[in-house]
Amino acid sequence: MPVTFYSGNYLEDLALRLADDIKKSNHSPFDRPVVIVQSNGMMKWLSLQIAKHNGICANIGFCFPKDFIYECFNNISDILPQESLYEKETLTWKIIDILPRFIELKEFSSLKSYLKEQESSLKYFQLAEKIASLFDQYLIFRPKWIFDWQKGKDNNWQAVLWRALVEELGEGHPAQLREKFKSDFESRTDLEDILPRNIYVFGISSLPRFHVEVLNMLSDRLSVKLYHLNPCK
Repeated sequence: MPVTFYSGNYLEDLALRLADDIKKSNHSPFDRPVVIVQSNGMMKWLSLQIAKHNGICANIGFCFPKDFIYECFNNISDILPQESLYEKETLTWKIIDILPRFIELKEFSSLKSYLKEQESSLKYFQLAEKIASLFDQYLIFRPKWIFDWQKGKDNNWQAVLWRALVEELGEGHPAQLREKFKSDFESRTDLEDILPRNIYVFGISSLPRFHVEVLNMLSDRLSVKLYHLNPCK
């Protein structure tokens, strides 16, 4: 079944619709529906709205998009490492560690010039932090670049540095996890037993294509409903 999409210009109306859908879903007490939200503030407000309309808000799993996607990866493919080495904070320190090996290469001349303008440990850290943030976004929004770099395509400084990071950290970054999930998803016949049968995405203005693709795949076998706030009249 396709994703069911609700749009409205009044958040309270969307919350009422969600509360009503949860109430009418008649899910088993052991089947915990999931509501995906963008912030803790929205989570608290929405739980109060559901309790107000339904009399109670219990046994509902509130989570953020990234956490839910990773939970799906782990439940379907059992592929999540105990500790993610590709979080931005970890990448930042790893880049600080390995960047000096490459800074003299001609591909890194722009970085070398930037660092020499004002040599300091703080500037080095800030550069590594910015690069880690870019790689984190590439993993979600530009996975094709990531896979091309790993295959040896391009020799710009980002490609060279990324290959060095993968060599140090090993397999298991988000783009690889998604590909493994996609290959395993179709063969699973027990989705209803390992994933929530009712998935609600509430009040999120935008999602990366990465997350949309996973939700779209899930909607083929499970109920996925999206409640979108539209400011138009």
